[in-house]
Amino acid sequence: MTIIDKSLLALEWSKIKDRLAELTTSPLGRDEALKLSLERDEATIIQRLKEAAELKQVIQEEGALPLDGIHDLRPLMLRIEKEGVLNAQELMQVYRSLVACSRIKTFFITRRGAYPHLYRMILPLADLRDLRRRLGSCLDETDGLADAASPLLPQLRRQVYFLQQAIKDKLTSILNSPLYANILQEEYFTIRGNRYVIPIKAETRGKIPGIVHDSSVSGATIFIEPHELVDLNNRLRIAELELEHETYRILRELSLLVADYLPEIMTNLGVLSNLDLTFSKARLAIMLSAHAPRINSQGKVKLLQVRHPLLMLNQENVVPNDISLGEESQGMIITGPNAGGKTIMLKTVGLCALMIKAGLLIPASADSEMAVFPEIYADIGDPQSVESNLSTFSGHLCNIIEIIRESSPGSLVLLDEIVTSTDPQEGEALAQAIIEELLALDTYLIVTTHYNHLKALSGQNSRIVNAGMEFDLTGLQPTFRLRSGMPGRSYGMEIAHRLGLPLELCSRARELWGGQPQAIDTLLRHLEEQRQVMERKAEELSRTKEETDRLQKQVQEELEKIKNEKQRSVLDFRQELSQELNEAKKKINALLENIKQERRREKLRAAQQELYETDQEINARRHQDWWPASMPILSLGSCYEGDEVEVVSLQQRGILLEDPDGKERVGVQIGQMKLLVKTTDLLPLKKENKKVRPRKKPPAKADGAEMALNFPMTSPENCCDLRGLTVEEARAKAEGFLDKAILENVSSVYLIHGYGTGALKKALRTYLATSPYVRNFRPGNAQEGGDGVTVAELK
Repeated sequence: MTIIDKSLLALEWSKIKDRLAELTTSPLGRDEALKLSLERDEATIIQRLKEAAELKQVIQEEGALPLDGIHDLRPLMLRIEKEGVLNAQELMQVYRSLVACSRIKTFFITRRGAYPHLYRMILPLADLRDLRRRLGSCLDETDGLADAASPLLPQLRRQVYFLQQAIKDKLTSILNSPLYANILQEEYFTIRGNRYVIPIKAETRGKIPGIVHDSSVSGATIFIEPHELVDLNNRLRIAELELEHETYRILRELSLLVADYLPEIMTNLGVLSNLDLTFSKARLAIMLSAHAPRINSQGKVKLLQVRHPLLMLNQENVVPNDISLGEESQGMIITGPNAGGKTIMLKTVGLCALMIKAGLLIPASADSEMAVFPEIYADIGDPQSVESNLSTFSGHLCNIIEIIRESSPGSLVLLDEIVTSTDPQEGEALAQAIIEELLALDTYLIVTTHYNHLKALSGQNSRIVNAGMEFDLTGLQPTFRLRSGMPGRSYGMEIAHRLGLPLELCSRARELWGGQPQAIDTLLRHLEEQRQVMERKAEELSRTKEETDRLQKQVQEELEKIKNEKQRSVLDFRQELSQELNEAKKKINALLENIKQERRREKLRAAQQELYETDQEINARRHQDWWPASMPILSLGSCYEGDEVEVVSLQQRGILLEDPDGKERVGVQIGQMKLLVKTTDLLPLKKENKKVRPRKKPPAKADGAEMALNFPMTSPENCCDLRGLTVEEARAKAEGFLDKAILENVSSVYLIHGYGTGALKKALRTYLATSPYVRNFRPGNAQEGGDGVTVAELK
């Protein structure tokens, strides 16, 4: 056995492979798992890890992978290669495997964006659609040939069936005949030598003409083919032979067809076996809560929250640890109590290194980093051998010598309890010399020991770092936690006492121990106590921070809850406000409808005022419930009649019609509309630095001139063009125009109808004569458009 084989055995690598094989779904994958190779190429390893990580994601997100239907076709393909003929059941295995290939390829093609590495893995799968269709049409679900396999096959099957039925009918009549009542041994028929026979008593065989085919063991029963069945049996046998020949012909034809695709089928089997192996890797990763670490080839190991994989598979609450090597140090010396976890740490690092080379995710944090070591050597356990005449010391030393001889730069070497079972002083010297030699060979080294002298090597060699397994001084038991940077104590006295050694014996041992070793141990004990005190304080601070973070999160959640409730309240209020607006609109529409019916200007003004007051009420609600508190309070200040102001609720500018003088409401003109507005709803606008001309009364004129000046000026607001419209269209447009003019306080309007035939003019003036809006009307003068325009003065 080579040192590599011994190392794999010491690290229990075969147990990982066995568990991996159990998680496969086919013999193909199982064989691949049991012969799992260890890669050296970094790019290949990274690819394998990405494939396993993606398949882990598939299982977690998709639930399963459609791997059912995969068969190990390798023995069948070997027969095909030798021109053998497969039976229907074996051809059905080929068909189902082809269906599985198609299903798997479709699965990953439709998800190639999510799982690109798995998509590239299955790309070599050949579709073989023609072969799959041919096999599918010729085979049925009972693993036999379908009638569609050939035109002759169903005919031959029917012929055999009908002959069988004819023979059975004949046999039934014989069994029921009184002539055979005393001859038959039992009332049934059976088959001997592919021919139908009946059982008769041996002493009566001469009473029935026929052919004897068999007898019972006792000789009391003879199986005879009655003479009247011979012809039917012969015809049945000929039909069965014809059916067998046709069946063989079809099976041979299908087998030759499979042989044509032999290379593609073998390629598919390779892809399926690799996919099944990757599937088992993903399932193992889920069981181990494993992740893919960052990979390097510089010997750097940074395992965070790492756990021993075999312990993870067999027990709960495995203690996680952090371990680093290769960045600041090339060697690590782990010390600590017996049964404290030193050997477990060695095996954990060794198995993680092997798992990476095998493309397996490791039970460590996703932020971990792992090197690809060219070789991994381990000397762990008791290698003594009675057959080889090796003691424990000799066995360990032989392994170490072989490791030194085989090691190359970059190799990982794991030595448990280096050079024990000999004189301690000689053992310490040998151990230090071996460590120095392995570091000189540029290997990465982790050793465990109880030698105090080796704990001091980190102070002499910057390439070595100490680490110790923690021991609970209160409970006097190991915690299985690795502490880097500080050596550990063996705690032999404490463990001996805990295991039951009398106290007086432990005290005597301390007296005998004495001297410098005890002083060093006492110093380490004090350091350990201080470290544990500091760690407890750090844990308290961490708990305090966690509590603070929890409270902060709780406050944030409460604030978010309040914010959401406020938003819901605002939303509810806006819905309520929207309902009020709708009610107000209905109210306004009712008022306008009333106005249209009565056609009175007083009603219109009342409606305008009520519209404003309704808007004021809604605006007040808005201020009360959700208007920003930072909105400034409005004040008219020193505003007077004629100043420009803004009506805030309407977002319109207007002119004050009177001085405020402490009034609650004042008149405001907005365009042609006059409103009574609350002074709190008015905002004074900046007065421009322009000289305001005072209003002057128009100078007195002669009567004619005065009449000329009294004609209103035409504008889009007081002109309505009705030309080109029918009488009904013109009347409807004029009515709407007059409604708008009344609302805007227009005194006179111009209705342009043109000359034409005079029908539109006559109809329009007839309407104006009855309109409640019109005080009087007249034809336009020469300057206004003559008789083609009608001028109406509104009430």
